[in-house]
Amino acid sequence: MVNAAGLNGVWTGSGHQSPAGAAGADWAIAMTIGDGAASIDYPSLGCGGSLTEISRDDSSAEYRENISYGQDKCIDGGGITVRFFKGNLSWTWVGQADGQPYNAVAVLKRR
Repeated sequence: MVNAAGLNGVWTGSGHQSPAGAAGADWAIAMTIGDGAASIDYPSLGCGGSLTEISRDDSSAEYRENISYGQDKCIDGGGITVRFFKGNLSWTWVGQADGQPYNAVAVLKRR
Protein backbone atom coordinates (compact mmCIF):
# COMPACT_ATOMS: atom_id res chain seq x y z
CA MET A 1 0.00 0.00 0.00
CA VAL A 2 1.31 3.43 -0.93
CA ASN A 3 0.79 6.23 1.58
CA ALA A 4 -0.50 9.64 0.44
CA ALA A 5 3.06 10.98 0.50
CA GLY A 6 3.67 8.59 -2.40
CA LEU A 7 1.90 11.11 -4.63
CA ASN A 8 4.07 13.98 -3.38
CA GLY A 9 6.84 15.23 -5.64
CA VAL A 10 7.46 16.76 -9.04
CA TRP A 11 6.03 14.77 -11.94
CA THR A 12 6.81 15.41 -15.59
CA GLY A 13 5.71 14.02 -18.92
CA SER A 14 3.92 14.74 -22.16
CA GLY A 15 0.17 15.24 -22.41
CA HIS A 16 -1.93 14.22 -25.40
CA GLN A 17 -5.08 16.26 -26.00
CA SER A 18 -8.22 15.38 -27.94
CA PRO A 19 -9.26 17.23 -29.97
CA ALA A 20 -5.96 19.01 -30.61
CA GLY A 21 -5.78 22.65 -29.54
CA ALA A 22 -4.17 25.63 -31.27
CA ALA A 23 -0.76 24.54 -29.94
CA GLY A 24 -1.19 20.98 -31.18
CA ALA A 25 -2.13 17.71 -29.53
CA ASP A 26 1.05 17.08 -27.50
CA TRP A 27 2.65 19.31 -24.87
CA ALA A 28 4.84 19.14 -21.77
CA ILE A 29 3.50 18.84 -18.22
CA ALA A 30 5.21 19.53 -14.89
CA MET A 31 2.98 18.85 -11.88
CA THR A 32 4.06 19.44 -8.29
CA ILE A 33 2.10 17.69 -5.53
CA GLY A 34 2.55 18.50 -1.85
CA ASP A 35 0.53 18.05 1.31
CA GLY A 36 -2.74 19.86 0.62
CA ALA A 37 -1.20 21.97 -2.15
CA ALA A 38 -0.43 21.32 -5.79
CA SER A 39 0.49 23.25 -8.91
CA ILE A 40 0.69 22.61 -12.63
CA ASP A 41 2.86 24.04 -15.39
CA TYR A 42 2.65 23.50 -19.12
CA PRO A 43 6.12 24.76 -20.16
CA SER A 44 5.64 24.30 -23.91
CA LEU A 45 2.28 26.10 -23.81
CA GLY A 46 3.44 28.96 -21.57
CA CYS A 47 0.74 28.61 -18.95
CA GLY A 48 0.05 27.08 -15.58
CA GLY A 49 -1.30 27.73 -12.13
CA SER A 50 -2.54 26.26 -8.89
CA LEU A 51 -4.60 23.16 -8.23
CA THR A 52 -7.37 22.93 -5.64
CA GLU A 53 -7.53 19.48 -4.08
CA ILE A 54 -11.05 18.02 -4.30
CA SER A 55 -10.31 14.54 -3.00
CA ARG A 56 -7.31 12.40 -2.21
CA ASP A 57 -6.57 8.94 -0.89
CA ASP A 58 -3.52 6.69 -0.70
CA SER A 59 -3.09 6.24 -4.44
CA SER A 60 -5.13 8.89 -6.26
CA ALA A 61 -6.22 12.52 -6.14
CA GLU A 62 -8.60 14.86 -7.92
CA TYR A 63 -7.94 18.55 -8.52
CA ARG A 64 -9.61 21.62 -10.01
CA GLU A 65 -7.24 23.68 -12.14
CA ASN A 66 -6.84 27.45 -11.71
CA ILE A 67 -4.73 28.85 -14.56
CA SER A 68 -2.95 31.92 -13.11
CA TYR A 69 -0.62 32.80 -16.00
CA GLY A 70 -1.00 32.37 -19.75
CA GLN A 71 -4.81 32.38 -19.47
CA ASP A 72 -5.03 33.17 -23.19
CA LYS A 73 -3.06 29.98 -24.01
CA CYS A 74 -4.83 27.38 -21.86
CA ILE A 75 -8.32 26.32 -20.81
CA ASP A 76 -9.09 27.34 -17.22
CA GLY A 77 -11.08 25.36 -14.67
CA GLY A 78 -10.33 21.87 -15.93
CA GLY A 79 -10.45 18.82 -13.72
CA ILE A 80 -7.34 16.69 -13.20
CA THR A 81 -7.33 13.16 -11.84
CA VAL A 82 -4.08 11.38 -10.97
CA ARG A 83 -3.58 7.76 -10.00
CA PHE A 84 -0.36 6.20 -8.75
CA PHE A 85 0.33 3.13 -10.89
CA LYS A 86 3.52 1.03 -11.01
CA GLY A 87 5.69 3.92 -9.86
CA ASN A 88 4.28 6.41 -12.36
CA LEU A 89 1.34 8.79 -12.29
CA SER A 90 -1.58 8.15 -14.61
CA TRP A 91 -2.87 11.67 -15.41
CA THR A 92 -6.19 12.66 -16.98
CA TRP A 93 -7.64 16.11 -17.62
CA VAL A 94 -11.14 17.14 -18.70
CA GLY A 95 -12.41 20.62 -19.48
CA GLN A 96 -14.23 22.70 -22.04
CA ALA A 97 -13.86 25.92 -23.99
CA ASP A 98 -16.57 27.66 -26.02
CA GLY A 99 -18.88 24.69 -25.41
CA GLN A 100 -16.35 22.23 -26.86
CA PRO A 101 -15.30 19.43 -24.49
CA TYR A 102 -11.62 18.51 -24.39
CA ASN A 103 -9.75 15.74 -22.64
CA ALA A 104 -6.09 14.88 -22.22
CA VAL A 105 -4.10 11.94 -20.93
CA ALA A 106 -0.50 11.43 -19.85
CA VAL A 107 1.82 9.17 -17.91
CA LEU A 108 4.02 11.28 -15.64
CA LYS A 109 7.32 10.16 -14.16
CA ARG A 110 8.79 11.37 -10.88
CA ARG A 111 11.59 13.85 -11.48
